[in-house]
Amino acid sequence: MQPFEISDQMIPDISFALDVTENYVYVAAENTGLHIYENPAAVTAIDAQGVPKAYPVEFALSQNSPNPFNPQTSIRLFIPEAARLALEIYNIPGQKIRTLENRFLPAGRYGYQWDGTDDDGSTIGSGVYFCNPEAGEFSQVKKLVLTK
Repeated sequence: MQPFEISDQMIPDISFALDVTENYVYVAAENTGLHIYENPAAVTAIDAQGVPKAYPVEFALSQNSPNPFNPQTSIRLFIPEAARLALEIYNIPGQKIRTLENRFLPAGRYGYQWDGTDDDGSTIGSGVYFCNPEAGEFSQVKKLVLTK
């Protein structure tokens, strides 16, 4: 897990509690309530008002949810620096089925929905597909299972 820092601009009158587990970061701030982050690498700082700042410290692709899915699934990415992101879905033979994103993005957390259709909007059949984001030097693959 990557360390994160408490802002030295912290207002002394604001109290907060912080708990980090293997899969979650919990931040309870007196003035902003409870914030829960699934990926501990997503929280990198707490600002002067006690609000967690969620800037990823490394590239990461979360497993889609739900998986298997029907009719759609969510895909989440963490991008720690500005980069051109190409997020594509492929079938088992390696043919590109769908492009979900292909543009320059600033650092941040991004979420995408895939509805089991190809680039033409046609519904594709049940099967195993692969999500492959590429941004700068980063490339990772996750298996997606579409059931009908």
